[in-house]
Amino acid sequence: MNHSLLKPCLSMTALIVILAGCGQKATPEPTRPQNTGMDSPAGAMDPAKPAPVAQPAPFTIEYRMITYFPTCRGNTRVKVGPDGKVWFQRSDKDCPRGEDFSAPYPEQPKVALDEAGRGRLLKRIVGGGFFDLKAPPRGPVSDGYREEIEVTLDGRSLTVTVHDGARLDGWNELKSALLEFTH
Repeated sequence: MNHSLLKPCLSMTALIVILAGCGQKATPEPTRPQNTGMDSPAGAMDPAKPAPVAQPAPFTIEYRMITYFPTCRGNTRVKVGPDGKVWFQRSDKDCPRGEDFSAPYPEQPKVALDEAGRGRLLKRIVGGGFFDLKAPPRGPVSDGYREEIEVTLDGRSLTVTVHDGARLDGWNELKSALLEFTH
């Protein structure tokens, strides 16, 4: 056997193998969820089951529209509790002096929001930047009404007040979402 021909053939074969290997993309092994290490079957992750959806953080929110006139007729409020129950009350008679509403909230809520509904409302609170809002300045004449939205979330509480229908981005969208429960 002629060794002078064998060396170039081996070099050429090695070069072909190396080039062929460089052109292929390695396909990674599909990843599988790892066992959490807990001994109970409930602690093991099942790849066939979707991950649990995070529940919205508990929050409370209340919208109030209060007239400056000497009557409280028409004053309106909507409250969403931490459990998603929604109460609505509109004053339909005069109030005692110093009171903004003619009656307490009804005993039964108007509706109860599911997790998705609470999540959408929470998204308006957080995504709309409610805790960063600054109330617009009060105009020179304020003889109509004031509107307030009060939110408590994660230990923080803030009430933002606007007068006579002033526009405030983030606030108006949240107000509209709450007023949907008055119909």
